[in-house]
Amino acid sequence: MENDNSLRWQKLLWAVVAIFGLIMITYFRYTGSQNIISFSIFPYFVWPYVVALSAVIIFLRLLKLLVSRTAFSYILIGTINVSLGLVGEYLIMKSSEQLTFSIRSMFLGNILVGTLVFWDVFRKQ
Repeated sequence: MENDNSLRWQKLLWAVVAIFGLIMITYFRYTGSQNIISFSIFPYFVWPYVVALSAVIIFLRLLKLLVSRTAFSYILIGTINVSLGLVGEYLIMKSSEQLTFSIRSMFLGNILVGTLVFWDVFRKQ
């Protein structure tokens, strides 16, 4: 039991490192360019893919097919949801334009899904 809990934390750490690396690569790629697409639009482009992938993995988890509580893909999808939600909320707060609640609720939903995944992963059996 002790080793299983340690592995969950280790998988979470690797997921955070991977996502942080991807966000930093994307940030430096888009901030240095003179493109019309900037980093602030990046979460809106990624959001549909994250939601679709999350739905598939969570559906497989609910049916207990191929995905267990301690699977790296399950922990990674929870981390991606929380990260996308936090980055999206930060960019909305930093924005000078007033955005609708539906856009804000997209990212709040990601934070909620990620929190529920983490609750499932780290709860006692």
